[in-house]
Amino acid sequence: SQVEASIPYIAHVAREATANGRTLERAGNRHPRIAPHGVYPVRGEDAWIAIEAHDEAQFKSLARALGQESLARDPRFHSVENRKQNEDELNAQIADATAKFDREELEGLLQNAGVPAHGVVETTECWKEPQLVARGHFVEVDSAETRPCIIERWRFRLARTPGGPGRVPGVGEHNDWLLRDTLNLSAERIKTLEAEGALT
Repeated sequence: SQVEASIPYIAHVAREATANGRTLERAGNRHPRIAPHGVYPVRGEDAWIAIEAHDEAQFKSLARALGQESLARDPRFHSVENRKQNEDELNAQIADATAKFDREELEGLLQNAGVPAHGVVETTECWKEPQLVARGHFVEVDSAETRPCIIERWRFRLARTPGGPGRVPGVGEHNDWLLRDTLNLSAERIKTLEAEGALT
């Protein structure tokens, strides 16, 4: 089940293998048909922003927003094919430019210019990330423990049956129901499992 849950994240790898007979290799943050496509430094310690430009219009908007119009005029970067061939130099120049900006400032600047971009947020910052807040991604629910628990809501929204998380059960709270009523184990077998330390 863990493998099955991960397959959607590598669908493009499976497609390339089955349709084109090509095994994709590690590429870091690079994309086979988009450049630039990566994570670039911004002001601060270990601070980053993810940026991509799908087409010429987005690339020109990126260059303008960064104050690097010369990038759009450079023949090495005139097409996505050229940008892919000169990707190391392109990434180096973009990184030099992004490093002069604060993360939030640059994120807003690029998004307003129509360039797909988002600051890389740390786990501790996720709770206040505007898009996640607007989506109601994190919810506080009752817990079997002494205090409420914050959990992630599922990623899809159903109009007629929205559902939602109820409460967080305690460790082992449903052991008896699962083992006795669902798996039909005898009381002796359950005691044996408990004695062996198989249950918590």
